Amino acid sequence: GINAEHTDNYVYLGSPIPADGDVNSAIISHAKNKQSHSLKFYSYLQKNPDVPVNIKKMVFDAAIVSSITYACETWITGDINMITSLYNSMVRRMLDVRPSACLDLCLTELDLPELPAFVKNTQRKFFQKINVIPESPLHAALKIAQSISSPMFKEIEKLKQLNACFLGNHIEAITSRISKSTTTKRHLYKLMNPTLKPPRDVYKKAIIPERWRIEWSRFRIGSHSLPVEFMRWRKVKLEDRKCACGELQSEEHILIRCRLTRLFRE
Repeated sequence: GINAEHTDNYVYLGSPIPADGDVNSAIISHAKNKQSHSLKFYSYLQKNPDVPVNIKKMVFDAAIVSSITYACETWITGDINMITSLYNSMVRRMLDVRPSACLDLCLTELDLPELPAFVKNTQRKFFQKINVIPESPLHAALKIAQSISSPMFKEIEKLKQLNACFLGNHIEAITSRISKSTTTKRHLYKLMNPTLKPPRDVYKKAIIPERWRIEWSRFRIGSHSLPVEFMRWRKVKLEDRKCACGELQSEEHILIRCRLTRLFRE
């Protein structure tokens, strides 16, 4: 006969199956395997700097999100922090802002959900569909899980109670957090985007060159290189944050009132 070798991790149909059978171990293995996909996406962005942001988002949705969330229906009780970190990093790189840029603002600009909500919505659709196929082997396994009242079964029952508006409601919750926030960058963002909706002409129709869009997004999100930003990092007192024109500097001042930028406004 053939001797079967022991392995700590076996990949079947693209999904890792760890020897310990633990969901978290499978997610960690999956995240490590998908790090190469994030590097390829970074390379694509670097080699194609003039590609419009709407094309970048199409690549992100089709090639990246589908890959890093592959088989996410099995992550019922698992910790997806490693996958979420990959997702968040690529969202920021897509906009070409700093790694520390506010995630809520980046997601709102691109009209994207947080990854945990996307995964939960995918799981919701899967288990609601399975629920109408009573003869499937998975349905039989769920019956066993129900009989022992497993944590997985309880979580699946919660998923089934979610409605089709779950993801849309989640995106609205992100904008609600921004609306209620009093931080400087979120306040500035609300001044420039009072509706808290992504500008369709810029992000879907790409009416301006990408290099202009990058600077525009950086300014809106507060990821620019103006002196006021560096003064915030150095914790300079508000009254000492002087503009070259002699007045207090802020993004609002530069955009609307500064005499040194008056020619650009006109």
